[in-house]
Amino acid sequence: MGQFAKLADLQARLPSRKITEKSAPSSVDCENWIEEAEVLLTSVLASAGAKTVLPTDPTAPVLRAWVCDYAESRVLQSYASAGGGESMVGKDLLDKFNKRLDDIVANATRYTMFFGAATDATPSKLRSNITDTDESVKDYAPKFLVDSEF
Repeated sequence: MGQFAKLADLQARLPSRKITEKSAPSSVDCENWIEEAEVLLTSVLASAGAKTVLPTDPTAPVLRAWVCDYAESRVLQSYASAGGGESMVGKDLLDKFNKRLDDIVANATRYTMFFGAATDATPSKLRSNITDTDESVKDYAPKFLVDSEF
């Protein structure tokens, strides 16, 4: 079972279908998708330098919503595939989830600020020069040299 999202959270998004051990997809499938999404999210957040989010943290509901997006997309795709043929149902939620993973990697500083920095995070994640110390000030003034004699 997931840390942030539970089967009941996913079931609340799909009120017209009952998810049980004997349904297709089963409750076991859905719980696996929830865990899969949580591992993907927490791994990407950790690689961005964000602190580990606990289920009791104020930002945990954000992760719950993101995890449910992924799990709901998988459930909708499963329902659509049962009808045969190819379907795009649920693809938008999966694309949204994957874009979010890419955004976390691309904007690590923003997500680290939102979720908090890990205690062992290094400033190497920042994408700009440090400008508040004298030793880091660089002289970008152009220098022209006359190296040939006329």
